[in-house]
Amino acid sequence: MTTPRTHLTLTRLSGGTLRIPTKYIVKSGTDEEREYPDWAYLVEHPSGMVGLWDLGLDQDLGMYPPPVQEKFETFRPTPPEKALHEQFPTHVKPEHISFIIFSHAHWDHLHTPNTSIFTHPNLKLWVGPGTKKAVGKGWPEDGKSTFPGKLFQEKVEEIELRDDEVKFGRFGRTYDLFGDGSLVVAGAPGHMPGNLCALACTSASSPDSSATFTLLAGDCAHDKRLITGEEEPAEWREEEGGEMTSMYKDLGAARVTWGMIREVLEGGDGRVELGLAHDWGKE
Repeated sequence: MTTPRTHLTLTRLSGGTLRIPTKYIVKSGTDEEREYPDWAYLVEHPSGMVGLWDLGLDQDLGMYPPPVQEKFETFRPTPPEKALHEQFPTHVKPEHISFIIFSHAHWDHLHTPNTSIFTHPNLKLWVGPGTKKAVGKGWPEDGKSTFPGKLFQEKVEEIELRDDEVKFGRFGRTYDLFGDGSLVVAGAPGHMPGNLCALACTSASSPDSSATFTLLAGDCAHDKRLITGEEEPAEWREEEGGEMTSMYKDLGAARVTWGMIREVLEGGDGRVELGLAHDWGKE
């Protein structure tokens, strides 16, 4: 992978938790529930530009549309004890946040930011290419939708991934957010249309050490053992005689993405940390 010219400060933030039966996550799972975190990340660039990768759960679960709240019985969300901005380092204020990148459009990662808190005049909200088409009209125009229609119609923009940007591993089209290789966003198909991952440089190389990275992988996998090959994904039928489904809209594409992530991790010789949104192995 290319050595960036600079590095970021990355701070992991709690976006709450979900309690999900493991039978929906891995093939060997059961009805037993596991508490899965919902991580977000604060991204600080040396230029002073500050943003977020995902938002986690909104503290007010009542603001979610009815089709989302119907899912609470299965996913049992608990908001974070502290709002994201209350977890920021003391030198970072909510008004400093100039961008939010959503790894994908699902409700446990994306919600409408409180504009009375995030007041940056040029705040950008980004999703991956193909997300808006998948979202459609959104709720409430589409009464069955779990996606906030107004947010997508008025505020969210799709990142333009390019063929001629900095690359990492076998990930193809990318976007070098700061133009220095410190945060490279890539398409990561599988979970849902527009799904993203990103490689963040967290320490620069020096004569005595090599650069280190965190691969922000959102919901590319809901269990890191799917990436290592130690587990197989859960599949089930929503109704008797129905088609098999899983946590991945395109399971074949998800498997390809897992392989590419695994190659980046193995090729990094211990210098690349994996940052999954629901990594229950992290404290």
